[in-house]
Amino acid sequence: PGTLGGVSLERLGFALETGLMPVGGGALLGVRVTASMLLGALVVHGVVAPRLMAAGVVPVDGDFLAWALWPGAAALTTTSLLQFALQARVFGRALRGLRTRGRVAPHPVEALQVPGRWLAAGLLVLTPATVALAHVGFGVPVPHALFAVALSFVLCLISCRVTGETDVSPVGALGQVTQLTYGVLRPGDVQANLATAGITVNATSSAADLLTDLKAGHLLGAHPRRVFLAQLLGCVVGSLVVVPLFYLLVPDASALGTERFPAPAATVTAGVARVLASGLGAVSPDLRTAMAWAALAAAVLTLGEQALPERLRRWTPSAVGVGLACLLPASTCLGFFLGGLG
Repeated sequence: PGTLGGVSLERLGFALETGLMPVGGGALLGVRVTASMLLGALVVHGVVAPRLMAAGVVPVDGDFLAWALWPGAAALTTTSLLQFALQARVFGRALRGLRTRGRVAPHPVEALQVPGRWLAAGLLVLTPATVALAHVGFGVPVPHALFAVALSFVLCLISCRVTGETDVSPVGALGQVTQLTYGVLRPGDVQANLATAGITVNATSSAADLLTDLKAGHLLGAHPRRVFLAQLLGCVVGSLVVVPLFYLLVPDASALGTERFPAPAATVTAGVARVLASGLGAVSPDLRTAMAWAALAAAVLTLGEQALPERLRRWTPSAVGVGLACLLPASTCLGFFLGGLG
């Protein structure tokens, strides 16, 4: 019972989370991130949502999370890229270390890590294969397919940062970043929009999953190289099993979106691609304004966290936590917070 701005609390998503997964996740994240998620939920779902519904921007019976996803993606992208820029000196030292590695004796720990040459070999094989598949199978121009591969690196960085800090992977939001980008680069090309989103979403999802597996492997005593090889073997076996099974269950695209295979994420992605078919102008002015304000707020929180002394940083809201509140129901954010208190 109860309302906010004439909208019922239940409709706004304020309810007690009965599932244990958010509570368990909150116990791992701690109070700062989960409190930031609750703060973001109170602002986004408790203040912004009723005002938008009262103004008719979002229908009362509509999907507010579909609207809030865009500013949430803007906030997560801004804070992750800004953090990357602020740590440029660290990456510079790492690159210098790569150049001088051959002059010093190898550290014993390096035998447990994934060699850099494996990454280079994978890039040399998979980049042309991905570009060729996008070009031949979906008609994506080669330069745009190459750009999608490059964009995947940036989005993987964001995905790994958010996953490492919150244990929640923002794959859906990052997919919208790709779709928005190609809505500008290739307006009207729905097929290219979907194909490039598929490239980046699969890369970011795999990066987040591998990061989670590395953490689990570390807790179980497995070193990174073994976890990587297990993942590689899983990719090969999984492809041989899942692809034929998928074609058996879903012979063509018409099977998706039905009661048997609702595929909500795919439906949303296809809907966004159709909306962006006419370019960035298809994004409403109020949504663009919300994205700008979300990016500005994320930048202020990120810079403020860096500027404050160590003893005060724990009281600074996490930009990642607040941004995730745009992507999750308020009840889920409350569940994370209750877990964080434990």
